[in-house]
Amino acid sequence: MKYHYVVTKDLATFGLSLSAGFGLVLIIIALAISMVFGESVAYLVSGAIAAGVVLMIIGIGGWLIVVQPWRHFDDINQPLDDGHGHAPHAGEQAIVPHDDSAHAVEPAQH
Repeated sequence: MKYHYVVTKDLATFGLSLSAGFGLVLIIIALAISMVFGESVAYLVSGAIAAGVVLMIIGIGGWLIVVQPWRHFDDINQPLDDGHGHAPHAGEQAIVPHDDSAHAVEPAQH
């Protein structure tokens, strides 16, 4: 049997996510080491936390630069054409019209 594993098509975002993830894991491991060994390894822990923060900043900042999520967002008020011919047409009504004057429960009178 042949297997073809494709990790991702966009290696830049994958590498940046690995950078941010490794930074977070490094911070967690450094904090765990500091809990076990205490102040005797404070220099090692502070260096590992600093390196983890730098890796997270590189990963998150690079992702923001490469992906630019503020340009490509999903507007939930605009239905997406799913390719099956169900896209709404201009001037088309909703399936169930809404009448603001009719309420299922009338408000209590005081």
